[in-house]
Amino acid sequence: MLSRKPLSPVTSLSIPPIERLPVEILAEIFILCISHSDHPPLLSSSRSTEPPILFCHVCKSWQKIASGLPRLWTAAFVCTEGIDLEVQKELPQLLNRWFSHSNQLPLSFKFTSEACHHDYDVMETFTACVTPFASRFCHLDFDLKHFVCSNPTGTYLQLSASQPTQAQLSYPDILWSTLQFLQLESVIIRGGVDVYADLETPLFPFAPRLQRLRMDNLSFVGSTPLQLVLPWSQLTHLILVNLLESHLWLQLFPMCPALHHGFFDIIEDFTGMPSPSTAERVAFHHLSDLTFAFSDPIDPSILSHFDFPALKTLRLQNDSFISSDGGDDMFWTATTRRRLCQQVAPLERLSLSGSWPYVCILKLPRTSLS
Repeated sequence: MLSRKPLSPVTSLSIPPIERLPVEILAEIFILCISHSDHPPLLSSSRSTEPPILFCHVCKSWQKIASGLPRLWTAAFVCTEGIDLEVQKELPQLLNRWFSHSNQLPLSFKFTSEACHHDYDVMETFTACVTPFASRFCHLDFDLKHFVCSNPTGTYLQLSASQPTQAQLSYPDILWSTLQFLQLESVIIRGGVDVYADLETPLFPFAPRLQRLRMDNLSFVGSTPLQLVLPWSQLTHLILVNLLESHLWLQLFPMCPALHHGFFDIIEDFTGMPSPSTAERVAFHHLSDLTFAFSDPIDPSILSHFDFPALKTLRLQNDSFISSDGGDDMFWTATTRRRLCQQVAPLERLSLSGSWPYVCILKLPRTSLS
């Protein structure tokens, strides 16, 4: 009679089900959980219920796998809402520990604050979070009530020549002007940025790779775009959400010859706007998508200063309750209409929203209207 050998115990049965998945599959699942999230992981001093911290709380094996995946730790979200000042001061250290798992990968950082928090304290916390990793950030998204980085004219140039002193470290606005964002490619600034007369505002003076910029509340207080220190000439995407006086836009727009996409909300300034005969003529050879919102009666001559040989999509939005009826020589002269029709003729998509004069709509190329 044949004898059977006793079955060897199945080792895998002794392992908890949660630990049976191969490390490679778990790592892929962890990374997918992060990549499909609508926002970066929230950094908190309390126990987090979001990945990747959540993975570390499941079991020791998951903690080991998550801690050893640098891609899980390349993005973070800091929010000061509901946090007192003492806890707020701990946030830079928490962020430092978080990013310590990311090796040397590029980083993404989002920061928001409550309007009731003191501007200086919030700016100090934000700067302390950003400073150690400035050269590694590829994306920044921050919302401060008032982003403070204005210095007396020429100060940031003097400071950039050497490392900041200990005294300068106590002034986050001065320290900011010395930071070098060597990998920064895109920025969203949701809070206010005020540019004052007789002050330089070195927002990103050292950002050689910055191409995409959105500012929701940019304000020039008796100043000009020249005082806002940015790598304007290398920007490919620029979105300015708040109202911008037309004469300021006419100064700012030619500073961005590499634009591919632009969005601007223009308010008419009858005293400051240069006439088409005196304004500098500039061609935008890469601009393919342009959106304008007008908060006053539309003056199309603002576009006549420029040529758009590559423009494919143009959106014009009139938000004003007052509209020209087509007989107003101040705006809709025959020369202005002819020039506008020449500019929109090569378009593939033209969108007109709001109230427009009939004389303009009837003369636009029908194939362009959408």
